[in-house]
Amino acid sequence: MCLENDSRVAVVGRRIYFENHFPEGWKQDPYVNCFDVNEQDLSCLLSVANFCPQLSIFFRPELYPFELVKRIPGSKIAFLSEPVPSLENGKFLRTPETETRMSVYKNMPWHAYDGVIYYDKSRRATISKLGWPVDEFRMLPIDTASFRPRKGRRPIDVCFVGKPNERRVRLLDVFRYMSFRFVWVAHGIAGLELARLFQKSKVVLNIHADHLPALEPRVYLAASCGCAVMTEALGAEPHDIRDQLVPFEGPIHKHIVEYAIELYRANCDQWLNRGPLTDLSMRRFIAEQLQNFSL
Repeated sequence: MCLENDSRVAVVGRRIYFENHFPEGWKQDPYVNCFDVNEQDLSCLLSVANFCPQLSIFFRPELYPFELVKRIPGSKIAFLSEPVPSLENGKFLRTPETETRMSVYKNMPWHAYDGVIYYDKSRRATISKLGWPVDEFRMLPIDTASFRPRKGRRPIDVCFVGKPNERRVRLLDVFRYMSFRFVWVAHGIAGLELARLFQKSKVVLNIHADHLPALEPRVYLAASCGCAVMTEALGAEPHDIRDQLVPFEGPIHKHIVEYAIELYRANCDQWLNRGPLTDLSMRRFIAEQLQNFSL
């Protein structure tokens, strides 16, 4: 499906992290190009400029220097997706994880972009206190052509996708002593391959890298595949997927996992018929941005 008025659209982001959010069917669309970025070699931004897009969407925009971004014609949208601290009594709740993430924002070329979006609306107060010129808060759009429910067996009881750290290893170690079919993929899976993993799983875990609540994109990716999502605190009201969520706090107990699996079994047909989260479609987001900028 080509875009209205055949507008050229570029999406810039490291594929292993952001392929889940590329436009549906982009490889078959001559008017859409997704550029895989290597942070050590940003010369691909010259290729983006040569593509002459009317609209460009940048994931991890804080990594790209002003001089290269400004060479790219058309309107440019920055999509910020790195966590920032939450606020409590007017003070930042910092962790080593948030400190690492915050350091990358120091070189953000705000004035290179025509619009700035932050992915987690629960951090609205933090963004305001930081004084960042964020125009909108919304979850990362999804490739709903890949991330959608599929018929068939789901042999995996529980899966988790995310880098290991001391906290996650401690929480997930309990699965060594349980009889559930558990799969943990630490890195290197994205796009259709990740969607197929979720489509074979009854329950997807959402465990934060630190103890702070956050609205992680994997929650929506898993829900869009028709999974039950067993999650730590999200911090913000989830987008119309509350019936798929199983909140938990602290250690993972067997009865909570059993409840999540039973929730999936009781509702899997309903979630299958409901289909993917089409209102989070990346194509829909692009069409909206093209209209906003009257391209």
